[in-house]
Amino acid sequence: MLTTLTRLSFVVLLITATLALNGCKKEEPKPEPPKPAAAAAVHPVSADEADKVLIVTGMTCSGCEGSVNRAIAALPGVEGVSASHVDKKAYIKLAADASVTDEQLIAAINAVPGDRFKASAAN
Repeated sequence: MLTTLTRLSFVVLLITATLALNGCKKEEPKPEPPKPAAAAAVHPVSADEADKVLIVTGMTCSGCEGSVNRAIAALPGVEGVSASHVDKKAYIKLAADASVTDEQLIAAINAVPGDRFKASAAN
């Protein structure tokens, strides 16, 4: 009986020592990954205030409008954008010093993943 008690005490001692050496370490917090830069805030644009109007085919819902809006809003110099799946158009307001071209706007829309949208100049 003494031998079993001695073995049990030895096991408890080993477990306690192991926990003291390894288990009591505080885990260092992992650094957060860097957040992507936010796109410049853009506002909705009416047809009357738009500097550019593009015809956009392939939009069928508000989700499609959001995809087109984000693609255009990511371009420098865009102050506002409103895509409409009903009108099949995107209305774009540019900053006074913006140098974005129709070709760049069209390329941004056509590059949306899924190859769903095709854009062309309306004016």
